[in-house]
Amino acid sequence: MQNLIGKYSRHTVWLFALGAVPLGIAAAYATAGLGPKVTAAVYAGIVGLAGFASTFTTKARTRGAVLAFLVAALAAAAVYYLVVSSVFETATTTATDLASGGQAHDAGKEAGSFFGRFFGAFAAVIAFLETSIVGITGAVAGGKAKAQGGLQPQPARA
Repeated sequence: MQNLIGKYSRHTVWLFALGAVPLGIAAAYATAGLGPKVTAAVYAGIVGLAGFASTFTTKARTRGAVLAFLVAALAAAAVYYLVVSSVFETATTTATDLASGGQAHDAGKEAGSFFGRFFGAFAAVIAFLETSIVGITGAVAGGKAKAQGGLQPQPARA
């Protein structure tokens, strides 16, 4: 483990941050059948480990990793907003068309737009908070471990 400390370029921190989000989303999607707590834990675990590795294995400083994970959190929020808003808008418009026989299409489209924006914003806030908090926490922990010279067992306290 000691040979990994600061091995990679400081710019590699961006690869860790921006790669963690799609990898975390894909892994969360793959574990979706196990429930929302497991899905969230898998996503958080991947982002947290990437945050740790981003400072531990690179020459980057902690503040560089924090910036990278804030940008990654914004990207995750944007993706979640677009997906969730689109799903809710389409579902609401389709349900209104089915219930009204197409007579209330304009009203359904307006309601779909509202619900899409509302739930999209909600999902975006959650994605931003989870990605930024977990990624930054991992980056800070990785920076501290690197400063201490690696991951070493701590002596037992009396």
